[in-house]
Amino acid sequence: MKRMSNANEIDYNTALKRVNLVERNVVPCGVNLVNKHRSALHESQDIIELAKHIQRADENIRTHTSGKLAIILDQIRMLQMQAKTILTEMDQNNELNHVPCNFIKKPGQIYHLYEKSSGIKYFSLLSPEDWNGSCKDKFVNSFRYENDLTWTPFDEIKKKEEDTIFSNRLINSYLECKDENILAAIAANNMSIEKN
Repeated sequence: MKRMSNANEIDYNTALKRVNLVERNVVPCGVNLVNKHRSALHESQDIIELAKHIQRADENIRTHTSGKLAIILDQIRMLQMQAKTILTEMDQNNELNHVPCNFIKKPGQIYHLYEKSSGIKYFSLLSPEDWNGSCKDKFVNSFRYENDLTWTPFDEIKKKEEDTIFSNRLINSYLECKDENILAAIAANNMSIEKN
């Protein structure tokens, strides 16, 4: 029965094929060697060790490269999710911009979305509380009309305001530092990317 060899074991002939030895110069710097044959001799174990070292280096480079590619793959997935979110928001904003209403919408105002029994949606200036229970139509949600003509659901307004405050603090920190390194600007004001 043939013995299984260890994957890390390399024989001399295989090692010779894997290593690149420097071409022998029998007259280095114009000086003849005393014994040109002796300069070319190598212990077989030295060649094998050199081949093993090259093999380990190749494996480490491959592993390191795979790790970097995995990070890039994660970033691609994250960007795909962000793109999907942006497109979903675009669809929602387009839909809300085309909802019927009998007034001109003004940025910064809260508008209330209702749905009639026929399925037609419309915006109203009156909240469910303003109707005092007398509205027969189904209340869907309230939205703030933003300066960029997009819509923010009522329950997300506070988060959007906090994000805006944080972004403005970050911009101000950067401008105060007059430093091109945004991380230095954050550190200069003890700001954290993760808000509490």
